[in-house]
Amino acid sequence: MTNSNKHKFNFLRKGWHLLGLIIPLALFLDAFEGSFGLLYSTRAIIVTALAVSLVVLAILEFFRFRFEGFSKFFWMIFGPLMKEGEREYMNATVPYFTANLIVILFFPAELAVLSLAFLVIGDPFAAYIGSNYGKHRLYNGKSIEGIIAFIISASLFGLGLIYLFSFYSPGTAYSLLDDGGGVQVSAIAILMIGTIVAGITEFFSGTTWKGFLDDNLLIPIVSCFVMAMSAILIFGIESNSVFFPISEIFTSR
Repeated sequence: MTNSNKHKFNFLRKGWHLLGLIIPLALFLDAFEGSFGLLYSTRAIIVTALAVSLVVLAILEFFRFRFEGFSKFFWMIFGPLMKEGEREYMNATVPYFTANLIVILFFPAELAVLSLAFLVIGDPFAAYIGSNYGKHRLYNGKSIEGIIAFIISASLFGLGLIYLFSFYSPGTAYSLLDDGGGVQVSAIAILMIGTIVAGITEFFSGTTWKGFLDDNLLIPIVSCFVMAMSAILIFGIESNSVFFPISEIFTSR
């Protein structure tokens, strides 16, 4: 592997993406609890902010692709945080925010946090290990080393998260420890299923629909859905603990 390939890893971009964990963690910690007299105030605020942000991003993308002068200005400001391919495809923040919106709307906070962490943590490790140490490359240019790095890093970080869940939401199906302090094997199994599915999704994901359909969109949604269905079908967890009732998101206390 040449040195030029090794330098393709963008630390600034990946560091920026790490900030994406703020959204799911704010949801899990219920950062806006009690605001505006809403029962699910944090979820409602985050969903509203994401929806507004997506509208703003859509407008910016429209101007970026229609007006060369605006495109040059946009790239001058945000270029270091973007891939070269995003000159022709939409900003990766659009599919990422869309993924946030979907998993936060439909799933419990724990699964939303895990699925988004898989992307934010696993993807940089896969990119770095794959670009610098990937020797066994497959048909799409991605390496086995990168896939393994994704799954291991996401699993380790995920174990840390489900351990924290034990203190903030003890006894839930997604907490490492139950009410008596015993280890919940089901929580570990759900996590591992999620990380493996996320790693496989990352491997097969490409960039289509002008950049909208990519790993930033697919990894959180696919892994979150599979973890939810695994919780129901394998471990018998009730569906009302797996899917959030979106019709109640703006319910008053």
